[in-house]
Amino acid sequence: HPFAVRNLATENTLGSIEKLFSRRQENLSKMSKEYGWEYCAKNQPIDPSLYRFLFFETKPIVQIYNTLVDPISNGVVQDIVFNEGEFIARESARVTALTIKLKSNIPSFVLDKEGLLDRLNAIAGFGDLTVEGHNYFNRKFHLSGSQPDKIRSLFSKELIFLIESSPIYLIESSGNELLILKKDRLLSPTEVKALVYFGRELIETLACNSISSNREISN
Repeated sequence: HPFAVRNLATENTLGSIEKLFSRRQENLSKMSKEYGWEYCAKNQPIDPSLYRFLFFETKPIVQIYNTLVDPISNGVVQDIVFNEGEFIARESARVTALTIKLKSNIPSFVLDKEGLLDRLNAIAGFGDLTVEGHNYFNRKFHLSGSQPDKIRSLFSKELIFLIESSPIYLIESSGNELLILKKDRLLSPTEVKALVYFGRELIETLACNSISSNREISN
């Protein structure tokens, strides 16, 4: 169980927190050592910047743990526990999310398959967008944002190909940071690995888009 690390025993009595690891945490730790990632199972402070994303805007975050850092993309994968719903209907949910702080700003947008954030998009003034010449992409995904022209320019054919050929993720930009997650549940170690590598490819593709845009402006 992902929360098996939470019990009354202390590091002093067991010698190492690794002895409290669940099977999933053991696999995350081994995988991190194999691929050169940093991993910490302990609770981490809640980063206020998470509330800048529409996904978390109305979801109070309760706990963040199982933090994995990829030095190549500077991406941070974390298990996040949050509350959703109001009053008596409030429930706790868990999700594994990747956040990546960007070196330069990009337009704010939300990309998801089911339109799960449609209501929040409307409140934020985000309208549905389509990208010309990419009918399959337009049918499969909901793209929204308040700067249509800049967003369409950002979504190059290379970026669209990457998204279409990868597992389906919810991708959100807050301007200087990305949030990427797959489902409202904790991911398996194999899925975490795929998420990290997708983050690397996404950052690389966005960087190439930025270089191309700067060349067009200079010409």
